[in-house]
Amino acid sequence: FLLFTAISYLLSVIGGAQFVASPSTILPEIIQLAKLAPGERFLELGSGEGSLCLAIAKQTSARVIGIDINPLLILYSRWRSRSNPDVSFVWGDLRSVDLSRIDVLYCYLLPALLQKLAPRFSKQLPRGARVISYAFPIPGRAPSQTHRANPNHSTLYLYQY
Repeated sequence: FLLFTAISYLLSVIGGAQFVASPSTILPEIIQLAKLAPGERFLELGSGEGSLCLAIAKQTSARVIGIDINPLLILYSRWRSRSNPDVSFVWGDLRSVDLSRIDVLYCYLLPALLQKLAPRFSKQLPRGARVISYAFPIPGRAPSQTHRANPNHSTLYLYQY
């Protein structure tokens, strides 16, 4: 078990997105910014233990997907969502996921990884898609809105594509 845990942590670090959860107190603001319509698809890049995806699924009629490179976090997320058919968790690399059918994308990623992903967002996200980034802006793109409800937390950046 310890070897599996060490390997999954190493995968996260090598993947460029070690697990740091979004603060639970900002979940309502993320849900408000997302403005998800029934049937829309929400994707969280680096979903960790799945708290945001589960909250989105509970409070909206969206189809919710979380992707993470850490197999332990994916297993735990799948266990937590076992009774909700509108949530799925995918074990994979967030740098290679198909974005062409995503309506709202959420990420809490470091600037270097956002820099690498920004061209994919522009090329693959459909017109009208929204991207919400916590703490770090997407390099080279101006947000359509910023939100900071709590001075103890970082800014949420909303982008329209």
